[in-house]
Amino acid sequence: MIDHVRHSPVVGYETETIPLENSSLWKTLGKTYETWICPLVHSLIEHTDDMILRLCQDIVLMKDELAELLLSHVLVNLARTKGSQVDLCKLISSLVQENIFTESNELMKSVQIMLDALNETRLYHVMERGRTSSAPLKRDSPKVAAKQALY
Repeated sequence: MIDHVRHSPVVGYETETIPLENSSLWKTLGKTYETWICPLVHSLIEHTDDMILRLCQDIVLMKDELAELLLSHVLVNLARTKGSQVDLCKLISSLVQENIFTESNELMKSVQIMLDALNETRLYHVMERGRTSSAPLKRDSPKVAAKQALY
């Protein structure tokens, strides 16, 4: 595992992207809310394909409110990406379970924000499934599709 250090657009500020596999990124023990969420969201953004999220990457290291706001958007972006992201989603899921949703986690705000972000991800998934399942099947006539939409 190689840590990535790059120059930030913020003058005189270097950022370090901690690999998601590094469990210390996810651990809350001995951390404040800010020292937990900012590096976590920064590292998660590294794996997104959204240009706006990528532009916000360095700023989340300085503003925990922004990191909190973007967490659900980052998780939705990662979840909606097909293919190679499946392993990444499984990794995130196991690390959240091992480090956030444990009785030893005393940083309750981390539990609440992660639950909120996962709920937003779930809502996105439900909406996407609803949108794709409500589309008429190719074998159905427009009249059949219209009747199905009414019921």
